[in-house]
Amino acid sequence: MFLTLPLIITMIYLIENPKNDFAFRTYLTFISIVFPVILMGLDLAKSQSIDRLYRVLFFVFIIVTLGSIRLIPELISTTLWKLGGVFAGGNTQALSYVISFVYMVGLITFIDSIKTKKSWYFKLTILVSLMVLFFTAILASGRGAFLVILISSVIFILREYKKKSLLKFIPIIVSIYFMYYFLVYSLGERFEDSIGRIFAYINSSGIDMSGTSNRDLFYMQALDLFYENMFFGTGIFKLMQSIGYSHNIFLDILLQGGFFFMMLFIFFIYSFFKKLKKILKHDSKNNLILIFVIYSFILLLFTSIYLNESFFWFSMAYVFSYSFRPQMINGDIEMSKSST
Repeated sequence: MFLTLPLIITMIYLIENPKNDFAFRTYLTFISIVFPVILMGLDLAKSQSIDRLYRVLFFVFIIVTLGSIRLIPELISTTLWKLGGVFAGGNTQALSYVISFVYMVGLITFIDSIKTKKSWYFKLTILVSLMVLFFTAILASGRGAFLVILISSVIFILREYKKKSLLKFIPIIVSIYFMYYFLVYSLGERFEDSIGRIFAYINSSGIDMSGTSNRDLFYMQALDLFYENMFFGTGIFKLMQSIGYSHNIFLDILLQGGFFFMMLFIFFIYSFFKKLKKILKHDSKNNLILIFVIYSFILLLFTSIYLNESFFWFSMAYVFSYSFRPQMINGDIEMSKSST
Protein backbone atom coordinates (compact mmCIF):
# COMPACT_ATOMS: atom_id res chain seq x y z
CA MET A 1 0.00 0.00 0.00
CA PHE A 2 2.68 2.50 1.04
CA LEU A 3 4.78 1.86 -2.07
CA THR A 4 1.92 3.03 -4.27
CA LEU A 5 1.46 6.33 -2.40
CA PRO A 6 3.62 8.43 -4.77
CA LEU A 7 1.53 7.24 -7.71
CA ILE A 8 -1.76 7.85 -5.86
CA ILE A 9 -0.74 11.32 -4.68
CA THR A 10 0.54 12.20 -8.16
CA MET A 11 -2.72 11.11 -9.77
CA ILE A 12 -4.75 13.17 -7.28
CA TYR A 13 -2.55 16.18 -7.88
CA LEU A 14 -2.86 15.92 -11.67
CA ILE A 15 -6.64 15.37 -11.54
CA GLU A 16 -7.25 18.31 -9.20
CA ASN A 17 -4.68 20.44 -11.04
CA PRO A 18 -4.42 23.18 -8.40
CA LYS A 19 -3.06 26.53 -9.58
CA ASN A 20 -1.22 27.23 -6.37
CA ASP A 21 2.46 27.30 -5.32
CA PHE A 22 1.71 25.98 -1.84
CA ALA A 23 -0.08 22.93 -3.27
CA PHE A 24 2.87 22.26 -5.59
CA ARG A 25 5.40 22.58 -2.75
CA THR A 26 3.31 20.22 -0.61
CA TYR A 27 3.20 17.65 -3.41
CA LEU A 28 6.94 18.01 -4.06
CA THR A 29 7.76 17.68 -0.35
CA PHE A 30 5.75 14.47 -0.09
CA ILE A 31 7.48 12.91 -3.10
CA SER A 32 11.04 14.04 -2.34
CA ILE A 33 11.19 14.04 1.48
CA VAL A 34 8.25 12.19 3.03
CA PHE A 35 8.31 9.12 0.78
CA PRO A 36 11.98 8.27 1.51
CA VAL A 37 11.10 8.43 5.22
CA ILE A 38 8.22 6.02 4.56
CA LEU A 39 10.70 3.63 2.93
CA MET A 40 12.87 3.84 6.03
CA GLY A 41 9.87 2.98 8.21
CA LEU A 42 9.08 -0.01 5.99
CA ASP A 43 12.67 -1.24 6.18
CA LEU A 44 12.90 -0.91 9.98
CA ALA A 45 9.55 -2.68 10.38
CA LYS A 46 10.62 -5.53 8.13
CA SER A 47 13.89 -6.03 10.05
CA GLN A 48 12.25 -5.13 13.39
CA SER A 49 15.27 -3.01 14.21
CA ILE A 50 13.91 0.41 15.14
CA ASP A 51 16.40 0.38 18.02
CA ARG A 52 19.06 1.09 15.37
CA LEU A 53 17.83 4.67 15.44
CA TYR A 54 18.58 5.13 19.12
CA ARG A 55 22.27 6.02 18.81
CA VAL A 56 21.48 8.65 16.19
CA LEU A 57 18.65 10.07 18.31
CA PHE A 58 20.83 10.11 21.43
CA PHE A 59 23.53 12.00 19.53
CA VAL A 60 20.90 14.56 18.47
CA PHE A 61 19.77 14.74 22.12
CA ILE A 62 23.31 15.67 23.20
CA ILE A 63 23.73 18.29 20.45
CA VAL A 64 20.36 19.95 21.12
CA THR A 65 20.96 19.95 24.89
CA LEU A 66 24.32 21.68 24.44
CA GLY A 67 22.71 24.10 22.01
CA SER A 68 19.96 24.84 24.52
CA ILE A 69 22.54 25.67 27.19
CA ARG A 70 24.10 28.10 24.70
CA LEU A 71 20.71 29.66 23.88
CA ILE A 72 19.32 30.06 27.39
CA PRO A 73 21.10 33.38 28.20
CA GLU A 74 19.93 34.82 24.89
CA LEU A 75 16.37 33.66 25.44
CA ILE A 76 16.34 35.14 28.95
CA SER A 77 17.60 38.51 27.76
CA THR A 78 15.06 38.68 24.91
CA THR A 79 11.49 39.78 25.47
CA LEU A 80 8.73 37.36 24.51
CA TRP A 81 7.64 39.53 21.59
CA LYS A 82 11.12 39.59 20.01
CA LEU A 83 11.77 35.86 20.14
CA GLY A 84 11.24 35.43 16.39
CA GLY A 85 14.79 36.49 15.60
CA VAL A 86 16.57 34.57 18.34
CA PHE A 87 16.81 31.09 16.86
CA ALA A 88 19.24 31.68 13.99
CA GLY A 89 16.86 34.18 12.46
CA GLY A 90 14.07 31.58 12.49
CA ASN A 91 11.18 31.14 14.86
CA THR A 92 11.08 29.75 18.36
CA GLN A 93 8.15 27.49 17.54
CA ALA A 94 10.60 25.39 15.52
CA LEU A 95 13.06 25.52 18.43
CA SER A 96 10.46 24.41 20.96
CA TYR A 97 9.31 21.47 18.82
CA VAL A 98 12.89 20.27 18.30
CA ILE A 99 13.40 20.47 22.07
CA SER A 100 10.19 18.55 22.76
CA PHE A 101 11.30 15.77 20.40
CA VAL A 102 14.75 15.28 21.94
CA TYR A 103 13.21 15.62 25.41
CA MET A 104 11.38 12.35 24.72
CA VAL A 105 14.67 10.72 23.68
CA GLY A 106 16.19 11.85 26.98
CA LEU A 107 13.14 10.67 28.93
CA ILE A 108 13.36 7.17 27.44
CA THR A 109 17.09 7.15 28.22
CA PHE A 110 16.48 8.21 31.82
CA ILE A 111 13.77 5.59 32.41
CA ASP A 112 15.96 2.91 30.86
CA SER A 113 18.90 3.99 33.05
CA ILE A 114 16.78 3.35 36.14
CA LYS A 115 15.66 -0.07 34.90
CA THR A 116 19.18 -1.16 33.87
CA LYS A 117 20.88 0.35 36.93
CA LYS A 118 23.22 2.71 35.12
CA SER A 119 25.76 4.70 37.14
CA TRP A 120 24.41 7.52 39.28
CA TYR A 121 26.37 10.20 37.39
CA PHE A 122 24.89 9.04 34.08
CA LYS A 123 21.38 9.29 35.55
CA LEU A 124 22.17 12.70 37.01
CA THR A 125 23.55 13.96 33.69
CA ILE A 126 20.41 12.87 31.81
CA LEU A 127 18.14 14.31 34.50
CA VAL A 128 19.91 17.69 34.42
CA SER A 129 19.72 17.63 30.61
CA LEU A 130 15.96 17.03 30.80
CA MET A 131 15.59 19.99 33.14
CA VAL A 132 17.63 22.17 30.77
CA LEU A 133 15.39 21.17 27.86
CA PHE A 134 12.27 21.71 29.96
CA PHE A 135 13.44 25.18 30.98
CA THR A 136 14.40 26.09 27.38
CA ALA A 137 11.02 24.90 26.10
CA ILE A 138 9.28 27.23 28.56
CA LEU A 139 11.41 30.19 27.50
CA ALA A 140 10.75 29.39 23.82
CA SER A 141 7.02 29.56 24.65
CA GLY A 142 5.77 26.96 22.18
CA ARG A 143 2.29 25.74 23.19
CA GLY A 144 2.17 22.56 21.12
CA ALA A 145 5.72 21.61 22.00
CA PHE A 146 5.04 22.04 25.71
CA LEU A 147 2.05 19.70 25.30
CA VAL A 148 4.39 17.15 23.72
CA ILE A 149 6.60 17.34 26.81
CA LEU A 150 3.72 17.04 29.29
CA ILE A 151 1.84 14.28 27.48
CA SER A 152 4.95 12.23 26.70
CA SER A 153 6.08 12.47 30.33
CA VAL A 154 2.75 11.08 31.54
CA ILE A 155 2.61 8.33 28.90
CA PHE A 156 6.18 7.06 29.29
CA ILE A 157 6.16 7.14 33.08
CA LEU A 158 2.77 5.44 33.45
CA ARG A 159 3.71 2.81 30.85
CA GLU A 160 6.88 1.83 32.65
CA TYR A 161 5.97 2.08 36.32
CA LYS A 162 3.26 0.76 38.55
CA LYS A 163 1.64 3.04 41.12
CA LYS A 164 4.06 2.04 43.89
CA SER A 165 7.05 2.59 41.60
CA LEU A 166 5.87 6.12 40.87
CA LEU A 167 7.04 7.05 44.36
CA LYS A 168 10.55 7.11 42.87
CA PHE A 169 9.56 10.18 40.88
CA ILE A 170 8.38 12.23 43.87
CA PRO A 171 11.85 13.82 44.35
CA ILE A 172 11.86 14.78 40.67
CA ILE A 173 8.37 16.31 40.88
CA VAL A 174 9.34 18.22 44.03
CA SER A 175 12.52 19.44 42.30
CA ILE A 176 10.51 20.72 39.32
CA TYR A 177 8.10 22.45 41.70
CA PHE A 178 10.90 24.32 43.50
CA MET A 179 12.67 25.04 40.22
CA TYR A 180 9.47 26.66 38.94
CA TYR A 181 9.25 29.05 41.87
CA PHE A 182 12.96 29.77 41.70
CA LEU A 183 12.57 30.74 38.04
CA VAL A 184 9.57 32.93 38.80
CA TYR A 185 11.57 34.67 41.51
CA SER A 186 14.76 35.00 39.42
CA LEU A 187 13.33 35.90 35.99
CA GLY A 188 10.12 37.55 37.10
CA GLU A 189 8.12 39.01 34.22
CA ARG A 190 10.09 37.25 31.46
CA PHE A 191 9.28 33.81 32.82
CA GLU A 192 5.67 34.72 33.59
CA ASP A 193 5.22 35.99 30.02
CA SER A 194 6.34 32.63 28.63
CA ILE A 195 4.07 30.69 30.97
CA GLY A 196 1.23 33.04 30.07
CA ARG A 197 1.69 32.39 26.35
CA ILE A 198 1.97 28.63 26.75
CA PHE A 199 -1.31 28.46 28.66
CA ALA A 200 -3.06 31.35 26.90
CA TYR A 201 -5.80 29.01 25.68
CA ILE A 202 -6.87 28.21 29.26
CA ASN A 203 -8.84 30.63 31.44
CA SER A 204 -11.29 30.49 34.33
CA SER A 205 -14.09 29.44 31.95
CA GLY A 206 -12.12 26.57 30.41
CA ILE A 207 -10.61 26.40 26.92
CA ASP A 208 -10.38 29.73 25.11
CA MET A 209 -9.30 29.26 21.49
CA SER A 210 -8.86 33.01 21.01
CA GLY A 211 -5.60 32.62 22.93
CA THR A 212 -4.07 30.31 20.32
CA SER A 213 -2.51 32.71 17.79
CA ASN A 214 -5.76 33.08 15.81
CA ARG A 215 -6.38 29.34 15.57
CA ASP A 216 -10.05 30.11 16.33
CA LEU A 217 -10.24 32.18 13.13
CA PHE A 218 -8.67 29.36 11.11
CA TYR A 219 -11.19 26.91 12.54
CA MET A 220 -14.15 29.17 11.84
CA GLN A 221 -13.00 29.72 8.27
CA ALA A 222 -12.51 25.97 7.86
CA LEU A 223 -15.98 25.15 9.17
CA ASP A 224 -17.57 27.70 6.85
CA LEU A 225 -15.86 26.00 3.92
CA PHE A 226 -16.86 22.55 5.21
CA TYR A 227 -20.57 23.47 5.23
CA GLU A 228 -20.34 24.19 1.49
CA ASN A 229 -19.50 20.55 0.69
CA MET A 230 -20.06 18.36 3.74
CA PHE A 231 -20.07 14.93 2.10
CA PHE A 232 -17.26 14.98 -0.46
CA GLY A 233 -15.12 17.98 0.52
CA THR A 234 -13.11 20.26 -1.74
CA GLY A 235 -10.21 17.96 -2.63
CA ILE A 236 -6.80 17.40 -1.07
CA PHE A 237 -4.89 19.96 -3.11
CA LYS A 238 -7.86 22.18 -3.96
CA LEU A 239 -8.10 23.00 -0.26
CA MET A 240 -4.59 24.41 -0.37
CA GLN A 241 -5.68 26.62 -3.22
CA SER A 242 -8.48 28.13 -1.13
CA ILE A 243 -7.36 28.43 2.52
CA GLY A 244 -4.09 26.47 2.65
CA TYR A 245 -4.74 24.27 5.67
CA SER A 246 -6.69 24.55 8.92
CA HIS A 247 -3.91 23.78 11.45
CA ASN A 248 -5.80 20.68 12.57
CA ILE A 249 -5.62 17.27 10.90
CA PHE A 250 -9.27 16.37 11.57
CA LEU A 251 -10.52 19.62 10.06
CA ASP A 252 -8.19 19.12 7.09
CA ILE A 253 -9.63 15.64 6.50
CA LEU A 254 -13.19 16.96 6.73
CA LEU A 255 -12.45 19.79 4.32
CA GLN A 256 -10.58 17.65 1.82
CA GLY A 257 -12.98 14.71 1.63
CA GLY A 258 -16.04 15.44 3.73
CA PHE A 259 -17.77 12.88 5.95
CA PHE A 260 -16.74 9.94 3.78
CA PHE A 261 -13.04 10.72 3.98
CA MET A 262 -13.38 11.33 7.73
CA MET A 263 -15.00 7.93 8.34
CA LEU A 264 -12.20 6.27 6.39
CA PHE A 265 -9.61 8.23 8.35
CA ILE A 266 -11.17 7.32 11.72
CA PHE A 267 -11.09 3.63 10.79
CA PHE A 268 -7.48 4.07 9.66
CA ILE A 269 -6.45 5.71 12.95
CA TYR A 270 -8.36 3.16 15.03
CA SER A 271 -6.57 0.31 13.22
CA PHE A 272 -3.26 2.10 13.71
CA PHE A 273 -3.56 2.48 17.48
CA LYS A 274 -4.98 -1.02 17.88
CA LYS A 275 -1.93 -2.54 16.21
CA LEU A 276 0.44 -0.09 17.92
CA LYS A 277 -0.79 -1.36 21.28
CA LYS A 278 0.02 -4.94 20.27
CA ILE A 279 3.44 -3.95 18.95
CA LEU A 280 4.37 -2.21 22.20
CA LYS A 281 3.42 -5.33 24.16
CA HIS A 282 5.28 -7.63 21.77
CA ASP A 283 8.74 -6.09 22.14
CA SER A 284 9.84 -3.31 24.51
CA LYS A 285 12.34 -1.90 22.01
CA ASN A 286 9.33 -0.66 20.03
CA ASN A 287 8.81 2.00 22.72
CA LEU A 288 10.97 4.17 20.48
CA ILE A 289 8.14 4.49 17.94
CA LEU A 290 6.10 6.36 20.56
CA ILE A 291 8.45 9.32 20.18
CA PHE A 292 7.44 9.71 16.54
CA VAL A 293 3.76 9.00 17.20
CA ILE A 294 3.33 11.48 20.06
CA TYR A 295 5.34 14.19 18.34
CA SER A 296 3.61 13.96 14.96
CA PHE A 297 0.05 13.63 16.25
CA ILE A 298 0.29 16.63 18.57
CA LEU A 299 2.01 18.62 15.83
CA LEU A 300 -0.82 17.79 13.42
CA LEU A 301 -3.45 18.82 15.92
CA PHE A 302 -2.15 22.38 16.07
CA THR A 303 0.41 23.26 13.44
CA SER A 304 1.41 21.11 10.52
CA ILE A 305 -0.21 19.49 7.46
CA TYR A 306 -0.23 15.71 7.33
CA LEU A 307 1.09 15.35 3.77
CA ASN A 308 4.30 17.08 4.84
CA GLU A 309 4.73 15.53 8.28
CA SER A 310 7.46 12.90 7.83
CA PHE A 311 7.23 11.42 11.32
CA PHE A 312 3.48 10.83 10.88
CA TRP A 313 4.07 8.75 7.76
CA PHE A 314 7.10 7.04 9.30
CA SER A 315 4.90 5.92 12.21
CA MET A 316 2.17 4.71 9.87
CA ALA A 317 4.58 2.77 7.66
CA TYR A 318 6.33 1.16 10.62
CA VAL A 319 3.18 0.11 12.49
CA PHE A 320 1.15 -1.20 9.55
CA SER A 321 4.15 -3.05 8.05
CA TYR A 322 5.27 -4.62 11.32
CA SER A 323 4.86 -8.41 11.46
CA PHE A 324 4.98 -10.34 14.70
CA ARG A 325 7.78 -12.86 15.00
CA PRO A 326 8.66 -15.48 17.62
CA GLN A 327 10.80 -14.20 20.49
CA MET A 328 13.60 -16.17 22.10
CA ILE A 329 12.97 -16.59 25.83
CA ASN A 330 15.49 -18.71 27.78
CA GLY A 331 16.45 -20.52 24.61
CA ASP A 332 12.86 -21.31 23.65
CA ILE A 333 10.75 -19.71 20.96
CA GLU A 334 7.62 -18.06 22.26
CA MET A 335 5.06 -15.89 20.50
CA SER A 336 3.76 -12.83 22.28
CA LYS A 337 0.16 -13.26 23.45
CA SER A 338 -0.67 -9.95 21.86
CA SER A 339 0.10 -11.32 18.42
CA THR A 340 -2.27 -14.27 18.64
